[in-house]
Amino acid sequence: MAERAPSDVREKRVPRLREQAQGAYELLVALLSRAGSQGMAADIAALPTVNDVMAQRPEMVGSLLELAWGLRTNKAFEPFFLSAETGQVVETKSQPLAPCGRTFHQIEIAHLQGAARLYFERCEIAWAERRARQARQRHAKDRAKAKGSLGGRLRTGMKELLGGQPEFDPQEFRAQYPGHGLYQQLKPHLKRPSQFKFITEYARLSRGQAERLGPLITALEDQAAVERLAQLKPEDISQLMGIARAHAAVLLKLDNRVTKQRASAKPGARPQKQAPELTEEEARVLESKAGEVFVDLILHHMNALDGLRNAGTQAPTLVRRLTPIFGSRTWSLFADAKSLQNVIDTPDHLRKVLGPLMASFTPGMSRIFEQINDPEIAKDILVAAREHIPDPELVKLFNDPGLEPIWSSLPAKFNNNYRYQRDAPADSGLLRNYDNLSMVCKGIFESLRRGGDP
Repeated sequence: MAERAPSDVREKRVPRLREQAQGAYELLVALLSRAGSQGMAADIAALPTVNDVMAQRPEMVGSLLELAWGLRTNKAFEPFFLSAETGQVVETKSQPLAPCGRTFHQIEIAHLQGAARLYFERCEIAWAERRARQARQRHAKDRAKAKGSLGGRLRTGMKELLGGQPEFDPQEFRAQYPGHGLYQQLKPHLKRPSQFKFITEYARLSRGQAERLGPLITALEDQAAVERLAQLKPEDISQLMGIARAHAAVLLKLDNRVTKQRASAKPGARPQKQAPELTEEEARVLESKAGEVFVDLILHHMNALDGLRNAGTQAPTLVRRLTPIFGSRTWSLFADAKSLQNVIDTPDHLRKVLGPLMASFTPGMSRIFEQINDPEIAKDILVAAREHIPDPELVKLFNDPGLEPIWSSLPAKFNNNYRYQRDAPADSGLLRNYDNLSMVCKGIFESLRRGGDP
């Protein structure tokens, strides 16, 4: 006997609610027909019951409910909208209704969940029927091929005699459906009437994708986002969610506390000064912002996915390091392997002064500046460069192979008896200050611009 599919499990129903919904639906159909509303009336003409609409046109259910709500003072619709407390027509969707005891908002959510269940089940059954049909066709071909020889006919005859013809019941294939159990995963997150229009898109998700996504499904308010989400593997979703949270924490200036809490939670971690836990409001804001970042990633930065995948478990750490400098441009780095490698190779003491220019600071430039013994000199050469040369021009100077000899001369120039203190007084003898360094660099920059010898 085939295992019963989770989507086959029948939830508790309220017969009175079903009857009331069907009655209101029939009134709506009649009203639309009389009004000559060709669009909506034509769409539901062949759907005699509410269940038919939910199973076949779930995106229309929200519109029909909203239409009924707008007609609640109409004489024909009044009985469906009488308050359980006052007996008058309700004014808000939060007032219990006399016919069923539920609020109209609860009725909307019940229909949202019902539409999702029925539509997902319909998709699952259709998929299982196709698989069963394909299995029958393959079996028929194999059987015809086997009967081409005497031995094959004997083997086929014995199999059919002992085991009978396989039935290929569609029910047996339902457990193999990628979305098997999808409704159970999504039901807790079907909370808003605005989600009616996404049901057909949600149906494209696998159970694994929905499981990884969890409550973040409510942040997807764009059909394109849901469509693109369906193209991702469950493990991609998990990684992107972690990355989005890391980016959001930095933007909200909560990263230091989140990182410390994460580090102290690891087994064997060294004791750290306890970071104050996020307040409920901070946690809520963080999750909301992470949802926004996740959707933005899905909609606008899918070209960064390969780079984020390649970064593996280090991706969140990289994102935390890059976000303060690059902001929303962080994702463009992961879409450009060369720029990302430039950033990764940039020495730590040069990161702040270079800022976004790190993306254009080649590994060769990083090696040259690492050879300057005094990190302060290396840093202040770049400070002077950014003071004297516009950034777009400086990027070209960093990347011009013909200028490498000039850049390569810097370590020798500043490593031999060049004593430096940024704020040294002007009369410090052999001790040079920033003004002295800047004057020397000015000549070097002129040589770079001319492409000549330093």
